Amino acid sequence: MTFFLWSSGFKSSLLHLLIIGEIINVVVATTFIPSEAITLTNLDETRKAESFGIVSLIRGINVMPTAIIAGFLIQSVHYIAPFIFTIIGIIFEIWLLIKYFQD
Repeated sequence: MTFFLWSSGFKSSLLHLLIIGEIINVVVATTFIPSEAITLTNLDETRKAESFGIVSLIRGINVMPTAIIAGFLIQSVHYIAPFIFTIIGIIFEIWLLIKYFQD
C-alpha cells in the first residue's frame, strides 16, 4: 500500500504507513512463530507460552531496527546493499558454525 501511495505522489503519509507496516510485521512475527513452534515441543502449556512468548517478543522487537538499517543502506548505498550484506552474513554464519560446531 505504501508503494502505491508513494508512486502516486502522496509522500506526506509515507513515513506513517511504513511505521504502521513495521508494527504489523512485529505483531505477525510475535504471534505466528510461537504458535508454529509450540506444536513442535513437549513442554506443559504454561512453560510453552512463557518461553516462546519471551523469545518471540525479542525477535519481533529486533525486526524494527534491522528494517531501519536496511532502509538507510538502500538510501545511502544502493537498493541491493541489504541483500548483499545478508548474503555475506549468511556465509559468515555458516563458516562460524562449521568451524566451532562440527556436530
